[in-house]
Amino acid sequence: MGVATDDATARADALLAEGNALEDAGDAAGALARYEAARAASADHPRVPLNVANALRALDRVHDAVRTLEDAIAARPDHARAHFNLGALHVGQSRSAAAEASFRAALRLDPTMVEAAIALAHLLEAERRPAEAESALTTALASGANADAARFQLAVLWLRQDRCDEAERLLLEVSPSSLPAGEVANARGELYLAMGRHAEAHAAFTAAMAENPAKLDVGSGLLFSLNFRSDLSPDDVFREHARIGAMIGAAAGRPYASWQVAAIGERRLRIGYVSADFSSHPVGRFMVPVLAHHDRGRFDVHCFSNGGPASDEVGRALRGYAPHWHEISGQDDADVARRIHALGIDILVDLSGHTTGHRLGVFARRPAPVQATWLGYLNTTGLAAMDYRICDAATDPAGETERLHTERLIRLPHAQWCYQPFIDVPDAVQSSRADSGNVLFGSFNQRVKITDATLDLWSAVLRALPSARIAIMDTREGWSRRALLTRLAARGVDAARVDLLEREPLRNYFARLATVDIALDTFPYNGATTTLDTLWMGTPLVALRGDRPIARGGYSLVSQLGLDDLVARSTEAYVSANVKLAHDWARRGELRAALREELRRSPLLDTHAFVRDLESAYRAMWLDWVGKPR
Repeated sequence: MGVATDDATARADALLAEGNALEDAGDAAGALARYEAARAASADHPRVPLNVANALRALDRVHDAVRTLEDAIAARPDHARAHFNLGALHVGQSRSAAAEASFRAALRLDPTMVEAAIALAHLLEAERRPAEAESALTTALASGANADAARFQLAVLWLRQDRCDEAERLLLEVSPSSLPAGEVANARGELYLAMGRHAEAHAAFTAAMAENPAKLDVGSGLLFSLNFRSDLSPDDVFREHARIGAMIGAAAGRPYASWQVAAIGERRLRIGYVSADFSSHPVGRFMVPVLAHHDRGRFDVHCFSNGGPASDEVGRALRGYAPHWHEISGQDDADVARRIHALGIDILVDLSGHTTGHRLGVFARRPAPVQATWLGYLNTTGLAAMDYRICDAATDPAGETERLHTERLIRLPHAQWCYQPFIDVPDAVQSSRADSGNVLFGSFNQRVKITDATLDLWSAVLRALPSARIAIMDTREGWSRRALLTRLAARGVDAARVDLLEREPLRNYFARLATVDIALDTFPYNGATTTLDTLWMGTPLVALRGDRPIARGGYSLVSQLGLDDLVARSTEAYVSANVKLAHDWARRGELRAALREELRRSPLLDTHAFVRDLESAYRAMWLDWVGKPR
């Protein structure tokens, strides 16, 4: 009897191994057939239901996969791995309570299953239960099993909680060899970027790439970090983009060289937008008027979302405006490229650059004959397969920045953004303070943009106005708040002059914008959405024309209003303009009363004209491709 059982187990093991090989090769149907044969050979083999469920999930038969695992648990309630895998399926179906119950069941049965503790912690953090998430990880760490994995995840959690000093200590205790190659170094890069230690972030990202050259998103993290480096020349930053862009292209393999499109100049074009930010994100907010006003008779619009289902008001609005919506999160680049190619997309538009969730690996495969990058990243992608970057003459004056791009620059006639306030907020009612000694400056950009170069400029303004104050948003209680006050104190700005504010709901954020007298931008990485929101609320902002596109976003926006006194062409002029404005109560009053109307009259709020200009740019790109010899 024992021999027969052993033979059945051996037969099942062989079939499972064959199925695993097929699944790894992408043949989920073939793998499922092997797994079913293994089940017939040994019905009580503990690995069989796990493998069957994996293949069913790969075939998008999620409900069958769930039922398979539920049946396995009913037959064997102590099957910890089945509970864990069932929890993962529940997560994919957004069934948080069921997922939590499954992960906790797995951990009760096997307290050393660190991956269950990590999955539970991610779930709890997403549900804004950080203390419970931390408890799950510390319990896993105390179990002693795979301690480095638990330690690493706890460090990442602390980083997201702005406990950067504690996260750094913990990361330094993790042995890099205990996790996948490059993972620890990459986390250190993210940590140092959050801490404003940009040279160390660069070194960590570089080390991560050396340890795991195939992990190309690390390269994007490195490139993104360079946008905060005023100590590097624009040419140095470009060379890194070109280098890593070439690596992304090489990893993608041979790109498409023919497409299922008709090379007819004036026909209706299929436009595809690719982004992870079709949500309440600056990119999502900018895209609302674009999708709303596209000429449906001339353009058939497709959105490829890498951010998951629309889960907020902006995401739902975008989905309502998009004639075709495609979810691509979780699909690999090759599959997405095949899908886009099969749809016959004429012009594919990247809205992410090297920011989180990008799909530049798709663009490297060139699934569309014409490809452009726009909106989400004011820099080159470095990809040979990216034909154009959409910009404007303020960020990229003709003849000045072409050398910094692998793409051809196509300049819109006004700014490269259009603005439509997503919520209805009243005009600012607060009058400008008459006493320059009581002037309140304010910053509402992301904390990571507050670089040393930024603080140097802000501090120079505040030192020239000893009684002025500054309010800085996106500084919740934690490491970053303490560090920011220390950095300002080192520049002669006492903490008593600084109000540190946490992020607020959108309506409260707009109200807060109106409470400051003068807004301050960040350098070299300017604001865009925040700048427009600020001007909309009647709060003036001096724009510094920097030495690279990402440092000219504010200049691009303010220059559309014809307000020359709000433009500075040197750091000295920037400080002087802010000091002068602080002393000029009458001018600040005029601006507070007029800025919203100036915006309404400007090209920035003429969304219909903007979309026509954008469509003209698309048509020009298309005609150029049609006219090329084949």
